[in-house]
Amino acid sequence: MIKIKEKFIPVQINQELCLRCERCLRVCKAKAIYFEY
Repeated sequence: MIKIKEKFIPVQINQELCLRCERCLRVCKAKAIYFEY
């Protein structure tokens, strides 16, 4: 299992990551999340 850290800070959004799930996409559209793998 891969641990995914969610950081709710205003940063540049990676659209490809956003499109992988609806919940992530909704938050990404608000430009409030960044994924660090």
